[in-house]
Amino acid sequence: MKGQVVAIGILVGIFAGVRSQTAINTCDRIRQHSYPRETHNVTTSDGYILTLFRIPNSGPNRKATQNPAMSFPVLIMHCLSCTSDIFVVTGPNDGLAFLLANAGFDVWLGNSRGNNYAQKHISLSPYSVDFWSFSLDEIAKIDIPTKVDYILQATNRSKVHYIGYSQGAAVLMMLLSTNLAYGEKIKSTHLLAPPIFMCHIRTPLVYFLAQFLGEPGPAAELFGTFPSQGATAFLRTLGHLLCKNQQNQLFCKEVSNFFSGWGSTYLNMTILPEILLSTPADGSNRQFNQFLQFEKNL
Repeated sequence: MKGQVVAIGILVGIFAGVRSQTAINTCDRIRQHSYPRETHNVTTSDGYILTLFRIPNSGPNRKATQNPAMSFPVLIMHCLSCTSDIFVVTGPNDGLAFLLANAGFDVWLGNSRGNNYAQKHISLSPYSVDFWSFSLDEIAKIDIPTKVDYILQATNRSKVHYIGYSQGAAVLMMLLSTNLAYGEKIKSTHLLAPPIFMCHIRTPLVYFLAQFLGEPGPAAELFGTFPSQGATAFLRTLGHLLCKNQQNQLFCKEVSNFFSGWGSTYLNMTILPEILLSTPADGSNRQFNQFLQFEKNL
């Protein structure tokens, strides 16, 4: 019994230590590099409270520009299982948010409902099944319009530039195919790795899961009812602890390839431990289900 108590104490200590490290958020990362920053909370029509981080186009790091296109704000949306952290974690020399700010843009970093920066609701608890009863449809039809409208009102502008990475690209396409009015609010669109067609995906895990969960049925329905919080928190903790050790670099690289696909020459092993502080982020398993359906049926 004593041994069990000691083991539990060690585990609690480990998780507590990692939790203190993961307390750094997007705003903290921006502040570390002496950029101006703002945090905005936006409430959707169905009660989800989403966090937007902003790097205003002012301050010592900003370039002066007369380009009219730069007078419009930029909204950047992340991929599946990620947060706004991915656009600042690489720092001012490589981070997309910093590069845009340096060029003179007013940068807004969005977060989709359910991720680590969007787990508040006006009435639902994130520990309830109802909180996680959403999919890409709600992110596309509710979250994105809410963010766009908020940014336009806050900046007194008529349009935004939109940059979407993977899921961030897919949800914009879903929105524009169902609500043409928002096409008038987008100044320009830039889609990075858009998962519109997924027939050439090179991720073995996705291909394997798609065979079981890529069609509507009991298995997909059951999988979609469970929140991913516990699993993602465990993976973040384990991944960070393992990959910050230089001796585990090759192992971490192969695991990353297994989840994200082999062949990329852009996997930065130096910052991987930092990335794993917030990735994989929380989300609804219904989001995963939809991507598996894309892979299975397209």
